Amino acid sequence: MKHVLVTYTVSAGFDPENRRNIARLMEALREAGYTGIRYQVHVDPQEHTFVHLAEFKSAEDQQLLLALPAFQHFQKSLRESAPVAPPRSRDLELVGNHRPLTDQHL
Repeated sequence: MKHVLVTYTVSAGFDPENRRNIARLMEALREAGYTGIRYQVHVDPQEHTFVHLAEFKSAEDQQLLLALPAFQHFQKSLRESAPVAPPRSRDLELVGNHRPLTDQHL
């Protein structure tokens, strides 16, 4: 299992477009039905700082995400927006887990 954390800050003007791109990405992931990927995005609405947490069962699952056209569009749009703080990616090590909530789609 691989866990990846990505954080970045966008301008207030780009925030709505970034949210739309994320929504399209989430819809594409649901439609694709990839079972080896769990993907969450949170935002600090005051700072326009987005936090992505991706979990992959395998390296192949990570490649499925990276190859998804909606993900590629999301990344390209973010790069072109000249983010306030560019994306910073870090691999995480899981030391504990508690997930009693059922998976719900927002």
